[in-house]
Amino acid sequence: MSKKRIGRPSIYSVTLAGRICAAIADGQSLRQICEADDMPHRDSVRRWLAENADFYARYAQARGFYADDVFDSIAQLEVDVESGRLEPQRAKVIFDMRRWRLGRMAGRYNDKADAADKSGEVREVKLYEYKSDWPEPPASQA
Repeated sequence: MSKKRIGRPSIYSVTLAGRICAAIADGQSLRQICEADDMPHRDSVRRWLAENADFYARYAQARGFYADDVFDSIAQLEVDVESGRLEPQRAKVIFDMRRWRLGRMAGRYNDKADAADKSGEVREVKLYEYKSDWPEPPASQA
Protein backbone atom coordinates (compact mmCIF):
# COMPACT_ATOMS: atom_id res chain seq x y z
CA MET A 1 0.00 0.00 0.00
CA SER A 2 1.37 3.42 -0.91
CA LYS A 3 1.64 6.19 1.65
CA LYS A 4 -0.65 9.14 1.21
CA ARG A 5 0.93 12.54 1.61
CA ILE A 6 -0.52 14.54 4.44
CA GLY A 7 -1.28 18.20 3.93
CA ARG A 8 -2.28 20.39 1.05
CA PRO A 9 -1.23 19.45 -2.48
CA SER A 10 1.71 21.39 -3.87
CA ILE A 11 0.93 24.37 -6.10
CA TYR A 12 4.35 24.18 -7.76
CA SER A 13 4.40 24.93 -11.47
CA VAL A 14 7.10 25.95 -13.90
CA THR A 15 5.26 29.25 -14.39
CA LEU A 16 5.22 30.00 -10.66
CA ALA A 17 8.88 29.02 -10.36
CA GLY A 18 9.67 31.44 -13.21
CA ARG A 19 7.81 34.26 -11.47
CA ILE A 20 9.76 33.62 -8.26
CA CYS A 21 13.08 33.54 -10.12
CA ALA A 22 12.28 36.73 -12.03
CA ALA A 23 11.47 38.52 -8.77
CA ILE A 24 14.71 37.25 -7.18
CA ALA A 25 16.71 38.48 -10.18
CA ASP A 26 15.01 41.88 -9.85
CA GLY A 27 16.23 42.18 -6.26
CA GLN A 28 13.29 41.05 -4.15
CA SER A 29 13.99 38.77 -1.21
CA LEU A 30 12.25 35.43 -0.90
CA ARG A 31 10.53 36.83 2.19
CA GLN A 32 9.13 39.78 0.19
CA ILE A 33 8.00 37.55 -2.66
CA CYS A 34 6.24 35.08 -0.40
CA GLU A 35 4.34 37.80 1.46
CA ALA A 36 2.19 38.34 -1.64
CA ASP A 37 -1.26 36.73 -1.45
CA ASP A 38 -0.77 34.78 -4.68
CA MET A 39 2.59 33.29 -3.64
CA PRO A 40 3.37 30.19 -1.59
CA HIS A 41 4.97 30.21 1.85
CA ARG A 42 8.79 30.40 2.03
CA ASP A 43 8.95 26.88 3.43
CA SER A 44 7.18 25.55 0.34
CA VAL A 45 9.62 27.33 -1.96
CA ARG A 46 12.57 25.99 0.01
CA ARG A 47 11.15 22.47 -0.21
CA TRP A 48 10.73 22.86 -3.99
CA LEU A 49 14.35 24.02 -4.24
CA ALA A 50 15.49 20.89 -2.41
CA GLU A 51 13.30 18.59 -4.54
CA ASN A 52 13.57 20.13 -8.01
CA ALA A 53 17.02 20.43 -9.60
CA ASP A 54 15.82 22.59 -12.51
CA PHE A 55 14.13 25.08 -10.18
CA TYR A 56 17.24 25.07 -7.98
CA ALA A 57 19.42 25.89 -11.01
CA ARG A 58 17.11 28.68 -12.20
CA TYR A 59 16.90 30.12 -8.67
CA ALA A 60 20.70 30.06 -8.32
CA GLN A 61 21.03 31.76 -11.68
CA ALA A 62 18.50 34.42 -10.65
CA ARG A 63 20.54 35.06 -7.49
CA GLY A 64 23.57 35.45 -9.77
CA PHE A 65 21.72 38.02 -11.90
CA TYR A 66 20.88 39.94 -8.73
CA ALA A 67 24.52 39.78 -7.57
CA ASP A 68 25.57 41.17 -10.97
CA ASP A 69 23.17 44.09 -10.49
CA VAL A 70 24.55 44.84 -7.02
CA PHE A 71 28.10 44.66 -8.38
CA ASP A 72 27.21 47.03 -11.22
CA SER A 73 25.57 49.45 -8.79
CA ILE A 74 28.85 49.61 -6.85
CA ALA A 75 30.66 50.64 -10.02
CA GLN A 76 28.02 53.31 -10.59
CA LEU A 77 28.83 54.84 -7.18
CA GLU A 78 32.27 55.79 -8.47
CA VAL A 79 30.75 57.55 -11.46
CA ASP A 80 28.26 59.37 -9.25
CA VAL A 81 30.98 60.62 -6.88
CA GLU A 82 33.24 61.76 -9.71
CA SER A 83 30.39 63.66 -11.35
CA GLY A 84 29.41 65.35 -8.07
CA ARG A 85 25.94 63.73 -7.93
CA LEU A 86 26.82 61.90 -4.71
CA GLU A 87 28.84 62.97 -1.69
CA PRO A 88 31.89 60.74 -1.07
CA GLN A 89 30.92 59.93 2.54
CA ARG A 90 27.42 58.86 1.52
CA ALA A 91 28.90 56.77 -1.31
CA LYS A 92 31.21 55.07 1.20
CA VAL A 93 28.29 54.06 3.40
CA ILE A 94 26.38 52.69 0.41
CA PHE A 95 29.50 50.94 -0.88
CA ASP A 96 30.15 49.28 2.48
CA MET A 97 26.55 47.99 2.68
CA ARG A 98 26.63 46.59 -0.85
CA ARG A 99 30.08 45.07 -0.39
CA TRP A 100 28.87 43.40 2.80
CA ARG A 101 25.83 42.03 0.96
CA LEU A 102 27.96 40.69 -1.90
CA GLY A 103 30.33 39.11 0.59
CA ARG A 104 27.44 37.12 2.07
CA MET A 105 26.24 35.89 -1.31
CA ALA A 106 27.55 32.55 -2.42
CA GLY A 107 29.12 32.67 -5.83
CA ARG A 108 31.40 34.72 -7.97
CA TYR A 109 31.59 37.85 -5.78
CA ASN A 110 32.23 36.12 -2.48
CA ASP A 111 36.00 36.15 -2.02
CA LYS A 112 35.72 33.82 1.00
CA ALA A 113 33.60 31.16 -0.68
CA ASP A 114 35.10 27.82 -1.56
CA ALA A 115 34.39 26.99 -5.19
CA ALA A 116 33.72 23.34 -4.40
CA ASP A 117 30.28 22.28 -3.27
CA LYS A 118 30.70 21.25 0.38
CA SER A 119 28.10 18.50 0.08
CA GLY A 120 29.92 16.84 -2.80
CA GLU A 121 26.62 16.60 -4.65
CA VAL A 122 26.80 17.30 -8.36
CA ARG A 123 23.81 18.97 -9.94
CA GLU A 124 23.18 19.35 -13.64
CA VAL A 125 22.70 23.06 -14.21
CA LYS A 126 21.00 24.49 -17.27
CA LEU A 127 22.17 28.07 -17.72
CA TYR A 128 20.20 30.66 -19.60
CA GLU A 129 21.76 33.93 -20.61
CA TYR A 130 18.79 36.13 -19.75
CA LYS A 131 15.48 35.68 -17.96
CA SER A 132 13.74 36.00 -21.34
CA ASP A 133 15.65 32.89 -22.51
CA TRP A 134 14.06 30.67 -19.86
CA PRO A 135 11.95 28.03 -21.56
CA GLU A 136 8.19 28.31 -21.50
CA PRO A 137 6.53 25.76 -19.27
CA PRO A 138 4.82 22.80 -20.89
CA ALA A 139 1.06 23.25 -21.12
CA SER A 140 0.48 20.48 -18.57
CA GLN A 141 2.53 22.26 -15.87
CA ALA A 142 1.29 25.84 -16.35
